[in-house]
Amino acid sequence: MTALGYEHYLTEMPAEAARFVEAVAGADTARRVPTCPEWTLADLITHVGRAHHWAADIVSSGAQQPLPNEAEPPQDPAQHVQWLLDGAERLRSAVAEVGVHARVWTPTGRGAGYWLRRIAHDTVVHRADAAFTTGGRYEVDPALAADGITEFLELLPALIAVRMSPGLAELPGTGQSLHFHATDLDGGEWLVHRVPEGISWEHTHGKADVAVRGRAVDLQLVLTNRIGVDDPRVQVFGAVEELVHWRRCTTF
Repeated sequence: MTALGYEHYLTEMPAEAARFVEAVAGADTARRVPTCPEWTLADLITHVGRAHHWAADIVSSGAQQPLPNEAEPPQDPAQHVQWLLDGAERLRSAVAEVGVHARVWTPTGRGAGYWLRRIAHDTVVHRADAAFTTGGRYEVDPALAADGITEFLELLPALIAVRMSPGLAELPGTGQSLHFHATDLDGGEWLVHRVPEGISWEHTHGKADVAVRGRAVDLQLVLTNRIGVDDPRVQVFGAVEELVHWRRCTTF
């Protein structure tokens, strides 16, 4: 499986922001988001826009420590989607100016290009939230969805270290294993072990306590708690309780 480099996200991140805007176009923003029931669609749009502007602030300022997320949408709700798109362009421009390897604060200690990739995948998942709210079509390129799975697994150790959510404290284990296999992508396999330090994983085929098969986009939806373990889009073999535990720990 070919990795997607940071340079790829100079175009992919703003394109994904545009897809998100298309997904919410014309919808009633007072509708509840079924996958994030505490939010309305308006809240979802604001959340995504804030993430874009926050990342842009970090890169453009050269911040070496996390910044408070103080971005606020315009008072006129009709301007919110343009504000979101402006944030995506601010982030793209900031990274293009300093370079993808420029040193700025990131949770994983990587360069400025990290934020293009992180925000792109965050937007991909929230586009699913939008589609599930509006009943719209949701598709993701297999290579992009697979890189989203990889990015999520790369990020988890940093989130475990700072105890981002209470459930993450229960994710470390004693060798319990999960295998994810994307059926629409050559080499799309992830073997994950829960270890005392947190998790370890590699791109490989192997026997695990629980195995999950499906398209890359559907595996990503399972991993991010957007569809259930019994959803017909995926097949689960073995100790399903291990997958349930994983999902409970990584809900944030």
